[in-house]
Amino acid sequence: MLTVISTSRALRATKAEERGKRSDDKALAKVQRSLGCLPILLIGATAISLVVHLRTGSWPWQPWVVVAGGLLGHLLAVGIIRWSRSVHEEAP
Repeated sequence: MLTVISTSRALRATKAEERGKRSDDKALAKVQRSLGCLPILLIGATAISLVVHLRTGSWPWQPWVVVAGGLLGHLLAVGIIRWSRSVHEEAP
């Protein structure tokens, strides 16, 4: 998370007309439009839950905590990037 914050804060000085021309800006834009590793987490959690359910007869809650953490982390990272960009745009 520290890397995301420091990288996005370092890129905040780019002007609106410069955005999208640099590879790092393109990478950040791609992250904002993607779901990251969330589909892999969801598929993995579903598979693990099914295997545990077939073996024990009960549904585990632990894989879903990992998925929730991944979702929260992704939303937080995208929010930090947007916040970083909006702070610079509002500044005179």
